Amino acid sequence: MVHMITVVKVDEERLDDIAAAAAKLAEGVRAEDGCISYQLLRTVGARDTVIFLEAWESLEAFGAHVALGEEAGTPLQEFGTVIGPASLGEPLHWDAEVLV
Repeated sequence: MVHMITVVKVDEERLDDIAAAAAKLAEGVRAEDGCISYQLLRTVGARDTVIFLEAWESLEAFGAHVALGEEAGTPLQEFGTVIGPASLGEPLHWDAEVLV
């Protein structure tokens, strides 16, 4: 199992738009082969930072998910049109494996 952790600073006035788009996206992502968990978190006490917390059966399953973002009209690509303009700087991203 691998976890994907992505932290994004966003325009806090766009948080509701991001959350609505993420809810639509999450429904489809959770049904993808190899997806164990897919969540969008907001930091407590601050509306300008969101965290994507994902768990996948393998890097290959995650790669198949990412590839969907390249296809026009997919929910992942549509989400990118919402979060992209709302992002403030480059996201921080980690791929992690469970050690214990």
